[in-house]
Amino acid sequence: IEVEDVGPVQVRGREEPIWAWRALSAYDRGTRISTLQASLVGRDIELSLLENTYTRVVRDRRAHLVTIFGEPGVGKSRLAREFLDTLEGATVLQGRCLPYGEGITYWPLAEMVKVSAGIHDDEPVREAFDKLRALAEPQPLVLVFEDIHWAEEPLLELIEHLAEYVRDAPLIIIALARPELLEVRPSWGGGRLRSAAIELEPLGDAEAEQLIDALIAGTTLGQECRAEILDVTEGNPLFVEETVRMLAESDGAMSIATGMPNTLQALIAARIDRLPAAEKRLIQRAALIGRIFWEGALTHLSPELDEISPQLESLVMRELVLPETRSSISGERAYKFKHVLIREVAYGGLSKSARAAQHARFAAWLRERAGEELLEIRAFHLDRASSLLAELDGSTPADLAVEAAEALEAAGRRSMARESFTTARKLFLRSVELEPNVQRRWSAARAAQRLGDMQAVAVEMEKVRGLAVEQGSKKLEATALAALAEVALYTQADLPRAKELATQALEILPDDAPIGAKIEALNVRVQIANWIGDHETAEKYLRHVLEAAHDAGRKDLEASAIQGLASLYITKLDLDAARPLLERGRELAEESDGVLVKAAVLERCGNL
Repeated sequence: IEVEDVGPVQVRGREEPIWAWRALSAYDRGTRISTLQASLVGRDIELSLLENTYTRVVRDRRAHLVTIFGEPGVGKSRLAREFLDTLEGATVLQGRCLPYGEGITYWPLAEMVKVSAGIHDDEPVREAFDKLRALAEPQPLVLVFEDIHWAEEPLLELIEHLAEYVRDAPLIIIALARPELLEVRPSWGGGRLRSAAIELEPLGDAEAEQLIDALIAGTTLGQECRAEILDVTEGNPLFVEETVRMLAESDGAMSIATGMPNTLQALIAARIDRLPAAEKRLIQRAALIGRIFWEGALTHLSPELDEISPQLESLVMRELVLPETRSSISGERAYKFKHVLIREVAYGGLSKSARAAQHARFAAWLRERAGEELLEIRAFHLDRASSLLAELDGSTPADLAVEAAEALEAAGRRSMARESFTTARKLFLRSVELEPNVQRRWSAARAAQRLGDMQAVAVEMEKVRGLAVEQGSKKLEATALAALAEVALYTQADLPRAKELATQALEILPDDAPIGAKIEALNVRVQIANWIGDHETAEKYLRHVLEAAHDAGRKDLEASAIQGLASLYITKLDLDAARPLLERGRELAEESDGVLVKAAVLERCGNL
């Protein structure tokens, strides 16, 4: 690189000036290596285990789960690819977990079968489950989940549920994970008959030498560099490949002995730094988008370039990125990073100010191109832009804070609808941080209520109540009172206070208030009556709940009320009255597709 000294400059985000040089031109003295290929080395036993498990799946028509553990670059994806290449007559679906964003729990499922089975990102889990099972009817089904160490808890539970309960259908689930998955989920795969784990260790010396020999065979490198490569790479296959590539491309100008990077991340960073300026900017902006990115998005992020196709083709030739066979956005050509580490290192090379600007630009592109379909991902990018600017400047620009808060709030509402209450609460709380208002505070407190965090509900709903009174919002005041009545009842056993709050909520509740607020207040009266043994009053209020839910067309709330009535009759040993109620409750619960209400009704059926 030819440079000129420009002296110390002040950089935003740093207190002290830093010395700078202006880059004038770059010299690429190396030779581009179009491809480095080698057959799978040192994984024969692990490949045989996968093949034998698949044979059992087909023979027994039962689901099996195989988790491949390993550090980055050790060859998890390569082993899975080699196994998939041996299959004939099987449906193979692949999805990856994203390392960012809340509310994208089932992204891998949607990615897998959006085309194959017609599942959309926000579809109920039960429908996704049924459609996946249907895919395994005509021929064996192979599901590959990548990077599940980034998965949210509900997806991990769903994978284990699929492996345990799918019967009479040949299904094998292959999960790729870093070892840290076991730190957050120590019981992963444990205690299940049809579950296995494969731990990929670095290659032994003999296997690593075999890989090095295969890779350098197509280059000008000699055997004399083999020992040095072996010593520095410590058997990590990706490290071996990247080291051979950099040595070959340097055409003798670089060697391990003269200061070549000695860690995998540093080696990848050096490769990226050696790219022409336009290609380096593109790969860093692509990294900001994610493991998979779109050409149209990169064009939007790179207005200074007349076209980006030549640079993208060059990155493909350098095997830093690969064309993706299917795009989740219609009409957009997609690419993906060859390895997640390349994406992580490329993103790390962006300054905070560049990240902030490009996160916001990409969010704008997503909104224009994908609408609300990728809302949660857009919310993440807006949030990142907001956080980075706050770190740099001490505050977030008002217009960005408003936009990010709105997106986070909308994503939180989606999570509430999916009954992902932990995710919803995080999203709502962040929206309150960016742009607080009483509605968002209520939503955050409501999520806490659904999680059973009554201490948070007590504090936050009291705040909501006070703000609602100040703003003259009877609707929010009544909903806050109903929630506070539950707090008084269930955490303090203060029946008089709970009755007072519930009655007050019912008295001020406007006609356009959410049906849930009225029903919560009525249910508090039901519980108070039950606790003092006043079954007649309890039944009266339950009838009110049932009527309100029916009028509102809320089958989930109607099923819950019926379940309550049935419980009352069971308590009185009037089983003949309880049985038809529970049958109707099961029908309504199934039609509502509410997981929690279905569980409650089924539990009551078991009691009966």
